Amino acid sequence: MSYNFAVWEGAAPLSNAHATSEFERRCDLLATQLEDSIGKAVSPGIRDFVDALIGVHPDAPQPSRGGGPWADGPLINNATGDFIYFAAVPDRVEDVGQLVMQSAADLGLVAFDPQVEELMPSATSGVRSTEFDLPVAHELALHLEALIEEALAAGPTFVGIVQEEATGSFIQWMAGTDGSLAIEVQGESLQSPRRRLNSDGESEMRSLGFADEGTNWSASYQNGRGSIETASNLLAHALCEIRRVPPGAAMSVQTFPA
Repeated sequence: MSYNFAVWEGAAPLSNAHATSEFERRCDLLATQLEDSIGKAVSPGIRDFVDALIGVHPDAPQPSRGGGPWADGPLINNATGDFIYFAAVPDRVEDVGQLVMQSAADLGLVAFDPQVEELMPSATSGVRSTEFDLPVAHELALHLEALIEEALAAGPTFVGIVQEEATGSFIQWMAGTDGSLAIEVQGESLQSPRRRLNSDGESEMRSLGFADEGTNWSASYQNGRGSIETASNLLAHALCEIRRVPPGAAMSVQTFPA
């Protein structure tokens, strides 16, 4: 019995769910590769990560006989390209986990715990930020659903902000400790009437269910969990279709406990 860890190079995932999807994608890709490719063509970042681990806990010639935390060795044999999937013995999980998390953070790598399907540290444990290219509205809505669902499960009041880098336009949400959910979209006071109104001459934001036509539009839901899909679609549509931020635009996202 062993405890597995995964570490890879790449952009910081937007959520634990996003990280789980990326982990599964990488495992599927690894399974299609030839067996003799395993352990070869390891990226410099992953090699530095392995060096950091074995600098503290050296490879053991025969790990199964005890004496070290690694379930097998040499540890580098578990790496391929910019991905490593490896295991520790059960009674060393706590100290190894801390080493894995800190070493990955020092090198700008993504660390993931497959047992609980969470980033290390978890996406809801503190401040997280990353950059990404804006996808189309329905794909953004799926990402937002994952982020908001995790925010509602986090415990403390949790906030998320998605912002366009070029203009500062943003959407945000706040998940309350009482299970409520509030969302807000930054409007544009100089937006032309044609872009503010729909084909029936009604306020675009009113037609989406927002309460007013001010510079910032907001909505709140007492039952946050039951409103995740609705809120996510509203946020994505408002940003992509009303604010008309184009697909591929440089974006940033930050999530944090309030």
